[in-house]
Amino acid sequence: MMSGGEGAQHEGSANGKSGRPATLAQAAIGHDNNLNLLRVFAALLVLASHSVAVSTGRSELEPGRHQLGLSLGDIAVDVFFVVSGFLVTGSLARSNSLRKYAAARGLRILPGLWVALIVTVLVVCIGFSSFPAIQNLLDWRTWRYLVRNAVIITGAEFWLPGAFAGNPFPASVNVSLWTLPLEVWMYILLAIEWLTTRRLFRQTSDRTFTWVLFGTATSLTAAALLLAEFGHPSNSTRHAAVFFVAAWMYQARARIPLRAGAAALAVVTVLGGAIWSQGAFDLAYRLLLPYIVLWVAYVPAGVIRLYNRVGDFSYGIYIYAFPFQQMTAAMFPGIGVEHLFLISGAMTTLAAILSWYLVESPALKLRSRIVHRP
Repeated sequence: MMSGGEGAQHEGSANGKSGRPATLAQAAIGHDNNLNLLRVFAALLVLASHSVAVSTGRSELEPGRHQLGLSLGDIAVDVFFVVSGFLVTGSLARSNSLRKYAAARGLRILPGLWVALIVTVLVVCIGFSSFPAIQNLLDWRTWRYLVRNAVIITGAEFWLPGAFAGNPFPASVNVSLWTLPLEVWMYILLAIEWLTTRRLFRQTSDRTFTWVLFGTATSLTAAALLLAEFGHPSNSTRHAAVFFVAAWMYQARARIPLRAGAAALAVVTVLGGAIWSQGAFDLAYRLLLPYIVLWVAYVPAGVIRLYNRVGDFSYGIYIYAFPFQQMTAAMFPGIGVEHLFLISGAMTTLAAILSWYLVESPALKLRSRIVHRP
């Protein structure tokens, strides 16, 4: 997904004696981190999880769904929302302007999405539909798919007329798009809370904003746990909860220590909860995932940081993966999960690289001019 945004840049003091950052504020300085690698791994994890559904036609068979109540793809999307909540809050704080904030978010999400929608519609309508191409391109449902997904805030549209009619997972063109409207609404809610606290609590707006984020994160986490407890788990509520937990962690970053021992204990607790019961896993996972993700994003160093020399292909992988998986399944009927992952993964990665260099990166340069304009 998912956009997430730019690498965080914050002021902070020197690192601890070991040379490692003592707090999250000290770690989240500059662009030398593991965010790009973490996001591309999460995008590929979504692709791997969806490969099972596309190959078999049964999303309930995705790894982890039966054992944990969450598929690997669900967990990967949670990772996206953690990273997004942390970075977007930083973007809002640094810009100190709703105009600059909106421009930054719009230019990160929309250009790549719009190109992906046009490419997907043309390829699917011409080559992967049971209806004639001209009929598809003139069909009102095709234009609804384009317009609704391009506007983004009104929800997502998944189907095109006659698309992938013979696939095990028929009709669906890009189910991954459902998270983008949710993410945009999180951006809007975050901006509303920021603006409200600035207007009503001018002298203590930063501290009040921190408490407002804490209240939002706590309320959403409690709602997600209660819905799961009563048999109505909500992916949207869970994603929103981890987004605002991470947003609060940005505000409180100077007081959050980053310790290898604490991260290891968090991982062991989540794994132990998975072994113990689904309820224990839910509680540990929802409370500790943001800390684990941000520790991985900022603390491990060395050779893995070399990935920063290439582009951020995660958003392109996310928005192109499902259509290419469906195309692969249509071209190779009966294809297995592993081969589907490898073939569609290679096609998706190529599309993501082109999207980054031809669309997303130029848009980011334009964003920099807008954000830094007096």
